[in-house]
Amino acid sequence: FHVNDTNLLGPGMGETDFVPILGALEEIGYDGWVSVEVFDYDPGVESLCRDSIDYLRKCEAQLA
Repeated sequence: FHVNDTNLLGPGMGETDFVPILGALEEIGYDGWVSVEVFDYDPGVESLCRDSIDYLRKCEAQLA
């Protein structure tokens, strides 16, 4: 499952709320990969990766 925000950056870098998206994946029993797919690399690859993972982990924690 590929994720990005509506502004073409990583999750959490725009206005999309990923808590319900991850919740829906959990609800259907999805156990595959969630990968970040960005189209704007201006913030830098390291920042995009770090910030996206941090945000997705925070979203995941809200589901517990």
